[in-house]
Amino acid sequence: LVVLEIDEALLGDITVWEDGDPPDPDGKQFPHVYGPIPPAAVVAAHEFPPGENGFTLPESLQRPT
Repeated sequence: LVVLEIDEALLGDITVWEDGDPPDPDGKQFPHVYGPIPPAAVVAAHEFPPGENGFTLPESLQRPT
């Protein structure tokens, strides 16, 4: 598996920010892409192998908590 890193600014108007299911108690919304992703919007591909406890995002993609 790979994780594609996408530049949202290059997606145009196909991204819609929506509530999760169930909605996040803090009001956090999540991006949903409705349409084909232009190849130019993909800025990197990261390997996504499973670890001992499942999958973990590559460190370069993790946001500080």
